[in-house]
Amino acid sequence: MTAADFLRDTPLLDLSSVTRRPLLDFLTDRSVTPEEEAEPRTDQWGASTNIWPWGVESSEMLVSRNEQPSGSFLTTYVFGFAENSYFVGHSFGEFPEPIIRLVTDHDNGDRACALVAENLSAVWNALHAGAANFPDGWGLFKVRTDHDYWFFAGILQNRSESGFDLDPALVRTVREAAISVYGDVIQFPANLPGILDVLPPDRARVRNTKIAERLDTATSVMRDLKDALG
Repeated sequence: MTAADFLRDTPLLDLSSVTRRPLLDFLTDRSVTPEEEAEPRTDQWGASTNIWPWGVESSEMLVSRNEQPSGSFLTTYVFGFAENSYFVGHSFGEFPEPIIRLVTDHDNGDRACALVAENLSAVWNALHAGAANFPDGWGLFKVRTDHDYWFFAGILQNRSESGFDLDPALVRTVREAAISVYGDVIQFPANLPGILDVLPPDRARVRNTKIAERLDTATSVMRDLKDALG
């Protein structure tokens, strides 16, 4: 038994029987594509929302402190959880996978777990919370549509019995937590001191080319987000 064995209990929300639609990353350079069958709404910045039978996908443009559009979008998803409650959160795509591979390594996983827990506490706590079935109402888990996505979400109660009404303050709280976790994820491995001591020699290079290609874009969008937040 190793310190990362809890990841085996990570929940999977399987939506593949109702949609094969790809999930957009939390922070990206494009908006949700409006679809006529999903009652689309598009604002003045070109950010769109679709309302599907299986959930809601909504993008919003990040606007700078000078009220100038940044060209970057933040995307939120809402999925049903239980009666009159919802998962509200953001897709992280495949970005957590290099961290998962590190902490589950057969030879050095336990040492890596200690490093991640100490230095990347936001993502470590979110992984634990997801695997423990959201004891505080939030966590990292997986959502399946066209493939499996890592997903950070909070469980929020609907405030209305006759319509859809979530507390905006709670939605913002989930978003702020997601920003913290996402920052840990996309800055890895530069934000993990001592990683070379636990990284096996044959894994010293980035193995996932797709993730590597997307890293520069994600980092750029994070800069836009920090500017928008002031």
